[in-house]
Amino acid sequence: VSRDDYSNCNTATPIAAFNDGRTTFTFNRSGSFYFISGVEDNCKKNEKLVVVVLSDRTKQTPTTSPATNPPTTSPSPSGKSPSYNGVSSSKMGKAAAIFGALVGPLILMAL
Repeated sequence: VSRDDYSNCNTATPIAAFNDGRTTFTFNRSGSFYFISGVEDNCKKNEKLVVVVLSDRTKQTPTTSPATNPPTTSPSPSGKSPSYNGVSSSKMGKAAAIFGALVGPLILMAL
Protein backbone atom coordinates (compact mmCIF):
# COMPACT_ATOMS: atom_id res chain seq x y z
CA VAL A 1 0.00 0.00 0.00
CA SER A 2 1.04 3.61 -0.23
CA ARG A 3 2.42 5.46 2.79
CA ASP A 4 -0.87 7.33 3.24
CA ASP A 5 -2.91 4.12 3.01
CA TYR A 6 -0.54 2.55 5.55
CA SER A 7 -0.98 5.46 7.96
CA ASN A 8 -4.78 5.45 7.59
CA CYS A 9 -5.28 1.66 7.31
CA ASN A 10 -7.00 2.16 3.97
CA THR A 11 -7.51 -1.28 2.41
CA ALA A 12 -9.53 -0.02 -0.58
CA THR A 13 -6.65 0.68 -3.00
CA PRO A 14 -3.77 -1.74 -2.44
CA ILE A 15 -0.81 -1.78 -4.81
CA ALA A 16 -1.03 -5.59 -4.60
CA ALA A 17 -3.18 -7.98 -2.56
CA PHE A 18 -2.09 -11.35 -1.21
CA ASN A 19 -4.59 -13.68 0.42
CA ASP A 20 -3.26 -17.24 0.29
CA GLY A 21 -1.04 -17.03 3.39
CA ARG A 22 1.95 -18.43 1.51
CA THR A 23 2.99 -15.41 -0.53
CA THR A 24 6.62 -14.47 -0.98
CA PHE A 25 7.60 -10.94 -1.86
CA THR A 26 10.76 -9.83 -3.65
CA PHE A 27 12.17 -6.42 -2.80
CA ASN A 28 13.49 -5.28 -6.18
CA ARG A 29 14.58 -1.77 -5.26
CA SER A 30 15.71 0.24 -2.28
CA GLY A 31 13.19 2.30 -0.36
CA SER A 32 10.23 1.83 1.95
CA PHE A 33 7.64 -0.90 1.49
CA TYR A 34 4.36 -0.70 3.42
CA PHE A 35 2.25 -3.74 4.31
CA ILE A 36 -1.07 -3.81 6.16
CA SER A 37 -3.58 -6.46 7.10
CA GLY A 38 -6.42 -6.74 4.61
CA VAL A 39 -8.79 -6.64 7.56
CA GLU A 40 -9.14 -2.96 8.43
CA ASP A 41 -9.81 -3.59 12.14
CA ASN A 42 -6.64 -5.68 12.39
CA CYS A 43 -4.65 -2.91 10.73
CA LYS A 44 -6.00 -0.44 13.26
CA LYS A 45 -4.66 -2.79 15.95
CA ASN A 46 -1.20 -2.29 14.38
CA GLU A 47 -1.12 -5.45 12.28
CA LYS A 48 1.08 -3.72 9.75
CA LEU A 49 4.73 -3.61 8.74
CA VAL A 50 7.19 -1.20 7.13
CA VAL A 51 10.31 -2.63 5.51
CA VAL A 52 13.09 -0.23 4.55
CA VAL A 53 15.48 -1.67 1.96
CA LEU A 54 18.86 0.03 1.85
CA SER A 55 20.71 0.43 -1.43
CA ASP A 56 23.64 -1.87 -2.16
CA ARG A 57 26.70 0.32 -2.19
CA THR A 58 29.24 -2.49 -2.37
CA LYS A 59 29.24 -2.49 -6.18
CA GLN A 60 30.32 1.13 -6.47
CA THR A 61 33.94 1.73 -7.31
CA PRO A 62 35.68 3.62 -4.56
CA THR A 63 37.14 6.98 -5.38
CA THR A 64 40.83 7.24 -4.78
CA SER A 65 42.13 9.78 -2.37
CA PRO A 66 45.55 10.40 -0.95
CA ALA A 67 46.45 8.05 1.85
CA THR A 68 46.34 9.57 5.26
CA ASN A 69 47.68 8.24 8.48
CA PRO A 70 44.93 7.29 10.91
CA PRO A 71 44.99 9.20 14.16
CA THR A 72 46.75 7.40 16.94
CA THR A 73 45.24 7.07 20.35
CA SER A 74 47.30 6.94 23.46
CA PRO A 75 46.11 5.13 26.55
CA SER A 76 44.36 7.31 29.04
CA PRO A 77 46.38 8.15 32.14
CA SER A 78 43.90 6.42 34.42
CA GLY A 79 44.18 3.11 32.53
CA LYS A 80 40.44 3.11 31.86
CA SER A 81 38.91 2.34 28.48
CA PRO A 82 38.34 5.37 26.28
CA SER A 83 34.86 6.79 26.50
CA TYR A 84 32.46 8.22 23.97
CA ASN A 85 30.15 10.88 25.30
CA GLY A 86 30.92 9.68 28.79
CA VAL A 87 30.16 5.99 28.10
CA SER A 88 33.03 3.50 28.19
CA SER A 89 33.50 1.15 25.25
CA SER A 90 32.87 -1.88 27.46
CA LYS A 91 29.48 -0.47 28.51
CA MET A 92 28.67 0.29 24.86
CA GLY A 93 29.51 -3.32 23.93
CA LYS A 94 27.27 -4.69 26.66
CA ALA A 95 24.44 -2.38 25.61
CA ALA A 96 24.81 -3.51 21.98
CA ALA A 97 24.72 -7.17 23.03
CA ILE A 98 21.57 -6.65 25.08
CA PHE A 99 19.94 -4.70 22.25
CA GLY A 100 20.81 -7.46 19.78
CA ALA A 101 19.44 -10.15 22.07
CA LEU A 102 16.14 -8.29 22.46
CA VAL A 103 15.65 -7.09 18.88
CA GLY A 104 17.19 -10.02 16.97
CA PRO A 105 14.31 -12.46 17.56
CA LEU A 106 11.78 -9.77 16.62
CA ILE A 107 13.48 -9.20 13.28
CA LEU A 108 13.49 -12.92 12.52
CA MET A 109 9.83 -13.19 13.43
CA ALA A 110 9.00 -10.39 11.00
CA LEU A 111 10.65 -12.21 8.11
